[in-house]
Amino acid sequence: MNISKALKEKNKIAKQYKNILFQMSAYNSTVASSPVYFDVKKLASTAEELRNKLIQLKTDIHYSTQPVRKEIFKLSELKSYLNILQNLNTTEGETSDYRGTVTKYVVQITEIEKLNMIKEVEERIEQLQDVLDSFNASTPLTSLAVELPF
Repeated sequence: MNISKALKEKNKIAKQYKNILFQMSAYNSTVASSPVYFDVKKLASTAEELRNKLIQLKTDIHYSTQPVRKEIFKLSELKSYLNILQNLNTTEGETSDYRGTVTKYVVQITEIEKLNMIKEVEERIEQLQDVLDSFNASTPLTSLAVELPF
């Protein structure tokens, strides 16, 4: 299995795990006269199996992506920065509220500058994502089989 497939599998297992945890929480305590739809103890056992698979898969992915870890961190930070840029307030000029109070706003980064910055960051994200996609598609998942006794 390559890293791309492992990432998809990880997301699938994570979704299943989340759903089971929700069912456990929602159906553990019910009205005595209500029908029982889920065996919560069985769900807990399934949750443990999924959790262990998820841990192993995340560990293997982390271990296998070591050569591109810096790019992964860059991508994460660029996405966070992009979010900040997209939410950057560029209101400028005079506005008045319902009482007639006039407030004058000035900006240091204009809306046009903001849009140009966003475009540049999006291009960098796309380039990094292409590099990572190529790596993930062509690199087999390697398992780190070290188990500690606790």
